[in-house]
Amino acid sequence: WSSDCALPIYRKSLRLSLRSQLRNSSGKTVNLISSDVNGIVGAVHMFNALWMSPLQIIIAMTMLYTAVGAASLAGLGAVVLASPLMLICFAYLASGMQKMLKFTDSRVKMVSEALSSMRVIKYYGWESKFLENIVNERNKEMHVASWLANTKATMLMLFNLNPVLLQVAMFCVYAAINPTGLQGTEGASRAFFALSLCQMVLMPLLMLPNSISAFIQAGVRANRLKEFLLLDQV
Repeated sequence: WSSDCALPIYRKSLRLSLRSQLRNSSGKTVNLISSDVNGIVGAVHMFNALWMSPLQIIIAMTMLYTAVGAASLAGLGAVVLASPLMLICFAYLASGMQKMLKFTDSRVKMVSEALSSMRVIKYYGWESKFLENIVNERNKEMHVASWLANTKATMLMLFNLNPVLLQVAMFCVYAAINPTGLQGTEGASRAFFALSLCQMVLMPLLMLPNSISAFIQAGVRANRLKEFLLLDQV
C-alpha cells in the first residue's frame, strides 16, 4: 500500500511546473513519501478499531444494564463527563500536527540544500552556519513533538481513567439505591459479573483513542498530499 500511495507523488514531482517547483521544495516531497504516506497507511490499518470499539462498548454497557440496572448509566455518565477534555486534546493534536509537519518540511529542505551544495559550503567555510540553522529548526520541531507527546499521554491517561470512573460511579450508585444488592452469594456473583463486563470495556476504551488519534493525523497528512497533487504541472 505504501508504494501504491507513493507512486502518484513521485509521478507528480516529475511533472511539476516551474512555479510549482518554486512553491514546493524537494525536502517536502521526500517527507510526503517517507512520512505522510506511512501515516495514512497506518491509519487505514486501524479502521476496524474505529467502528468496532464503540460497538463493543455499547454491547458491554447493555449487558451491564441488565446486571446492575440504572447504576450502569451513572458509570456511563462519569465517562461522558470526561469527554470534553478528550475533545480538547483532539483539537490540540490536530493543530500541533500541522505545526510539526511544517517544521519537518523546513528541516528536510535545509538538509537537502546543504547536501546538494556541500562543495560550495566547504569552499567558503559555511559549515557552522548551516549546522546552526538546521539545529535550530530541529529544536523547533522537537519542541512541538514533545508537546504532541504530552498531549497523547494526557489522552491515554484520561482513557485509562475511564474504566476506573465507570466502576467507581457504578458501584457507588448501585450501593446507594440498593444497599442489599451486593450482599450474599447472589450479590457477589452480580459484582464479579459486572467487573468482568467492565474489563470488556477496557480494551475498546484503550483502542479508541489510538485509532482516533491516527485518523486525525492521517487527515492532516491527507490534506498535505491533496495540496501537493493539485499543484500546477506541465
